[in-house]
Amino acid sequence: MRRMVIAVTALLCLALTGSAYAAATVAPTSTDIGGTASFTVSGGAKAGSPVTMVEQLGTSPSTGYGAPYPLANILTKVQGVASPDAKYFPKCTVAQINAAGNADGKWNAICPKGSEVANGTLNSVIVPNTTSNPMLSTANAIANPCTLGLHVYNAGGSNLAYFFTVASNACGPLDTGAALPYPGTVVSKGGYAVNNVPEDANISFEAGGLPAWGALLSENLKWSDTVTVHGKKYSYLVSTGCKKSRKYSAAFTATNYTGSGLPATASAPASSDLPAVTVTGSSKC
Repeated sequence: MRRMVIAVTALLCLALTGSAYAAATVAPTSTDIGGTASFTVSGGAKAGSPVTMVEQLGTSPSTGYGAPYPLANILTKVQGVASPDAKYFPKCTVAQINAAGNADGKWNAICPKGSEVANGTLNSVIVPNTTSNPMLSTANAIANPCTLGLHVYNAGGSNLAYFFTVASNACGPLDTGAALPYPGTVVSKGGYAVNNVPEDANISFEAGGLPAWGALLSENLKWSDTVTVHGKKYSYLVSTGCKKSRKYSAAFTATNYTGSGLPATASAPASSDLPAVTVTGSSKC
């Protein structure tokens, strides 16, 4: 049985050139998690300019609770940024990472150079997912905090592959490979980069296939990778144009599902979803 692991998703929240405004915040209620989001991007505002983006996201507990609920999905939309040159980057898929882990424990070490398009860190807390612990207390936490390395790979087309790495003693008893790789997508729609990352059972509400909830506390992810093909350098992220500012939103959907026995890649039943919390804001060009 796999060991318990925290989940979150790394998000492709693409923002603009310059400094972001102060982080937007949504306060929690008795059923909702709280959410925060902020973005800074360096590079040019002109269409086609390569950009580097630092994304910071987080959730906080519902009123009266000690830990946030685990996430079922994160959806972000950012205006005026895209990844049209993803086709030039080598690929590394969820299936490749899984195969390498099952075969020899290499996991994401199998990914070809240049396939990683973002990396950062994530902090979380892991608590038992039982109704006997209705206030999500951290008193019996399995890992608090759990500090993970977060890696995002180009998986071909609009697909991304996410994977957590764990340093020794950084997440209680858990090691790299306890959390399986998981997929995400990013597409351009209506002038926005739209990134969707559903949270698999194995990394969220049935962490490691056991009755454990993994809750996001904070995430810091940097999208800055480039690749050179036939002497020309391509950036994974580019501006599609910006006059004054770019709007963004980050929607966090949490779950209170307490069942067990679902496949590692299953989603939580929609009936267990809590009301989505959406953070909106804008950043200067």
